[in-house]
Amino acid sequence: MKKVLILLLLVLSLPAWAADFGAIIDNTTTIEATDPNNFWFQKDKVSLWLSLDIGEYSFFNIMGNYTFVLQEPYHTYGLDVFELTMDFPVIGDSSYLFGFTLGRFNASEFTGYVFSHNLDGAQLVFKNAFMNSYLTAGFTGFLFKADSSVQMSIEDRNYTTQYVEFAPPRLVGMLEFNFPELFAYQSLDVSFVGQLDMHSDTTTAQEGDLLIAVDDGGKIDSVYGSIGIGGPLFPNFYWDVFFTFETGRTVSTVLDPDNNPLTDDDYYTYVPIYAFMAGLKFNIFFPELLKSELAFSVIGTSGDADYESYIEGNYDDFSLQFTPISRPTIGLVFPQQVSNILIAQLDYSIKPFADMTGTAWENMQMILSAIGYFRTSISDVSNSEGLNNGSQDYYLGTEVDFTTNFRPFSDLGLSLAMGVFFPNNYTDVSAFTPDSKGIEFVARFTFSFEL
Repeated sequence: MKKVLILLLLVLSLPAWAADFGAIIDNTTTIEATDPNNFWFQKDKVSLWLSLDIGEYSFFNIMGNYTFVLQEPYHTYGLDVFELTMDFPVIGDSSYLFGFTLGRFNASEFTGYVFSHNLDGAQLVFKNAFMNSYLTAGFTGFLFKADSSVQMSIEDRNYTTQYVEFAPPRLVGMLEFNFPELFAYQSLDVSFVGQLDMHSDTTTAQEGDLLIAVDDGGKIDSVYGSIGIGGPLFPNFYWDVFFTFETGRTVSTVLDPDNNPLTDDDYYTYVPIYAFMAGLKFNIFFPELLKSELAFSVIGTSGDADYESYIEGNYDDFSLQFTPISRPTIGLVFPQQVSNILIAQLDYSIKPFADMTGTAWENMQMILSAIGYFRTSISDVSNSEGLNNGSQDYYLGTEVDFTTNFRPFSDLGLSLAMGVFFPNNYTDVSAFTPDSKGIEFVARFTFSFEL
């Protein structure tokens, strides 16, 4: 208690212009008409933050959280941000900015699908009128596992540490270049991301290990190169397109000479990865029609037909399975990670009270979404409950969502999302059988209040 009082006195003693602090309360209430054992999900998160201006172009930020959920783990603690940022602008005939960030911060490459995650490390920044560049290096192994979405292997999924549950240990490096309005108002992005598996050799499969001697699978090391172009094509019409190639190495199983699966003669080896991801998005704005927007996007990743699971289980001399480092999902009811998947999405948003200028209702937004899911190879996907192993269908199903976002004042945000998933379960040879998965419904209410 004394330590808390001393910290509070130190904060209050700082000059008013130098410090700012506060709290954020986030609530998520979810009702799922899919699983009678998990019908209601409740999550509440309280974050405390402090921001210090230590110079004209320098600041220090810290944010920690306490999270309570009804399901296990019942409560967790986390340190979201602990960063020092210093910028050094040079104004002149050739103006530029050099800066760096140290500590714990969020880093993302431009697609957001390969890596978008907190890490402990450093970032160097260089900007001028022609180019923005970023060099980032960090480690994920000191983050709390409850706050991490890194899961690239069976060992990542099963990873535990004594006393404190830390995230899977991976060393991540990123080099990014952004060229704003390089030609015809089109911006060019280029990024290179690499990750090194830092799991112990004693707990993961090594070259030649027998399959029956290892429970947690093997390592995966990977490098990703991405290029993207985006900008306006016509007035109020924008587009973005990107392509990512992944290479590296992953574990694979070599069967015995008789090709009998899972015998005492099967062993592990490491094989190269040749995988890819591509995405395309169009946005059309209708500012005169209640500030509405129509968006269409497609994102697809390569898959591998001989994978036993979406993260591991190769039996070939190479792997075609795209495996991102962090794992954002797409969808409310049937959320899928970008691995062995093709997702087509159509969104229409409108602000029905856009004409009520100056009122809280002006920024209320309603969004109607339709999402189609397809797997790109006849193998596992990340959300595969009820998947028919005997099916040869690529089409998985369609989801329809309706979301209302409302911010009655600047410190309070409210959102209500409802969705229905219609699986491809029409026959016994469909992706899902009529008995394995039916129509699913999810309603989710969230609010965020900042003090």
